[in-house]
Amino acid sequence: MPTETMHRDQPRSSPDRAAHVGSIGFARWLDRQASIESLDKVFVVGCYKSGTTWLQRLLDQHPEMVVKGEGCAGWKLVPMLHQALGEYNKHQVSHGHTKLTCIENSDCMAMFRAAINAQLGNYLDHSKAPLSQVRLVGVKTPQHAVCMGVLSGIYPKARFVHIVRDPRDAAVSSWFHGDPLRFGSSIETHTEAFLNKNWPVNVRNALQSGQSLGPDRFCEVRYEDLLTNPDAELARIFSFCNVDDRLETINACKEACSFQALSNGRNNGEEERGHFFRKGIAGDWKNHLDPEQIAPHCASIKDLMDRYRYAI
Repeated sequence: MPTETMHRDQPRSSPDRAAHVGSIGFARWLDRQASIESLDKVFVVGCYKSGTTWLQRLLDQHPEMVVKGEGCAGWKLVPMLHQALGEYNKHQVSHGHTKLTCIENSDCMAMFRAAINAQLGNYLDHSKAPLSQVRLVGVKTPQHAVCMGVLSGIYPKARFVHIVRDPRDAAVSSWFHGDPLRFGSSIETHTEAFLNKNWPVNVRNALQSGQSLGPDRFCEVRYEDLLTNPDAELARIFSFCNVDDRLETINACKEACSFQALSNGRNNGEEERGHFFRKGIAGDWKNHLDPEQIAPHCASIKDLMDRYRYAI
């Protein structure tokens, strides 16, 4: 039999299979999109190793919230989709097709939103929360600190919670966690790089975007305050998210996400290197770094450290 020839740009999917997806999967997709659109959105951001995972778990324990981790939509998924759509438009123009066949920018934004909604729908599908009570769905991705503008454009009503931690503690935590920057370097060298680039890039971008969003859509919390005064900080964050902020709800979230619960029974300060929740304290950097040696590297970020009350 002659082998069927096919143009290299021609799709290879089966028409029957496509029809099956269209008749069954599309209806479910529409229902999921409608469900996600009916919920408020929240993005948890912050320089990595600043407590973003702990905060995400605290929020996810709230009966009215479903918040999962590492969606990476803003800094990974959206740019890839943007590039693909750009290549498509470029192809259409270069092949002499009318611009009516190109995808408009407004339609691109709608596609980005639909793709992220699908991700958020997966979170709902795999959540143990009573879905009839859920009012807000969200995602934690540290890198979203540098692309809040993109996400706020896609979701004009979304809220953002930015968690900040002493950069020296965050640097030490990342070093023990196995940050790629550490390989071939000492903890001192790693910390210097972290202070000079990683922490200020994330914090400055989040702060700048947050100031443009305003207090109704941007909330900040210090890791240290959440550690020492969780009742007040969680009440403030829950109120910002417009969900139940009663003490009994706060206590349930705290108990489920205490350091002891997350670290297989250890108390704060009891270290297990290699565990994601290694030690659970503030100020641990002093046990690993010479303050005088590190102080000069804090000079360029003194404005931020002053703002967040971190003494050099």
